[in-house]
Amino acid sequence: MCCKAGKFVFAGAVALFVAVSVGYVVTDKMTSKMESGADKGTIIASVGGEPVYLSDVSSFWQSNNQLKSAPIELVYRDILNAVLEGKALSYQAKKQGINRSAAYKAELKKIEEQALIALYIKQKLDEAITEDALKAEYAKFVEQNPTEDEVQASHILVDTEDLAKNIIAEIKGGADFAELAAKYSIDSNGKNGGKLNYFKKGDMVPEFASAVFSMNVGDVSDKPIKTMFGWHVVKVTDRRKSASPDFEQVKDYLKMKLSEELYPNIIKEAKDSARIIFMPAAYKNTLIDISDDDKPVADVSSDNEEVIIDDNTDADSDTVAEDEEIAAEEVVQDTDSETEEEDAEVEVEVVEEGADNNAVLQPAKTESENGEKKDS
Repeated sequence: MCCKAGKFVFAGAVALFVAVSVGYVVTDKMTSKMESGADKGTIIASVGGEPVYLSDVSSFWQSNNQLKSAPIELVYRDILNAVLEGKALSYQAKKQGINRSAAYKAELKKIEEQALIALYIKQKLDEAITEDALKAEYAKFVEQNPTEDEVQASHILVDTEDLAKNIIAEIKGGADFAELAAKYSIDSNGKNGGKLNYFKKGDMVPEFASAVFSMNVGDVSDKPIKTMFGWHVVKVTDRRKSASPDFEQVKDYLKMKLSEELYPNIIKEAKDSARIIFMPAAYKNTLIDISDDDKPVADVSSDNEEVIIDDNTDADSDTVAEDEEIAAEEVVQDTDSETEEEDAEVEVEVVEEGADNNAVLQPAKTESENGEKKDS
């Protein structure tokens, strides 16, 4: 019986080793499943008795931009190791009961809130950034980035003006430009006949660009062109208009641009539609962001002693001071102290703070029975 048990343990260990080892061999079928994210049930290993799925590895790969840029077959081993390490750490944490601790629950609450925020913003962006919206933005992009003239040329770069003049004379005498470039040019492209790729005027140093863009196709510079690199002899071989980038080439850029533009509106809409309530502790010596054209009105809630800031409430004319600042509103606070009045009143002032339109909400000074000013 003992021997049989030993055999079963050994067989299980071998099976686990084979399962993990096989997991390192990435077939085309597995790669296809990972790239599509379609596989949810293929078990590739187990940690602490809990299965590790191919989808776990796929999720890790999909969420890591740096790893995702590499072919999966090259990074699969590293990804699998990372997933197994994470599962092992998670297993040990659960084993020690950390998942039942108050600290864990607090962290989980933070993560949950951040996940809700991220998913809400993503949903709003996905609703707004449609294919039609992107194409409309692309049309604006093309209009704002007109095409430019481009020139293709060959050049011969030398150290001295005299040598450059001699080369020009040879070309005028019928010598082949490409052969002279291979013979004389100190630029690395001399061996290729001095051929340059298409370039715009702003791509080159001013002295070179001004001379070349004043030439016609087939022209050879009639005098050497001096730049910081040396003396150039240039032949213009072609001219064209630059092409606007294809929609797909700039699609990600347009998405990012629209996201940045829409984000402030998503925040504003969320705040406008929510009932934001400030407790007394929130407005004492606290900076509150209040816009110029829609300043909220402080209201009184006697039930819970809350100061309610309602962005959708119109200020009563009696509460607006001549200097266009919000008048002080009274906040009724109960007190258990027999030495104070039962209905002590506290004024709340909205004070303009600089050009950024931030306001400081702070308790105003009230008068005591003898008429002296005191802090409430």
